[in-house]
Amino acid sequence: MKSLWVATEIAALIRNATKEAGLGYVATEVPLACFEFIPRNHGRKPDVVYYTREKAPPLDQWSLPMRVMPQLTVEVIPCSDDVLDLDDKIEEYFEAG
Repeated sequence: MKSLWVATEIAALIRNATKEAGLGYVATEVPLACFEFIPRNHGRKPDVVYYTREKAPPLDQWSLPMRVMPQLTVEVIPCSDDVLDLDDKIEEYFEAG
């Protein structure tokens, strides 16, 4: 799928720009548990997340799903995705912080 390739490229670009300076951490498909306010009580697995070094949990303590909202969340939207689902995702991310 083209969207997976795009997400991988975005993650690689962020990692390359931040790794040498030790600015933070990039991951893909990380389940987030920051959505308890949603009646359906489901999480989201964004395509790419970025945590600054200061805000990220220590790497040895990372457990899934993550309870800390990332500083950057990337969703690659395939043309086949439903516009209403996209609106729901955006609203949920903003509500979660």
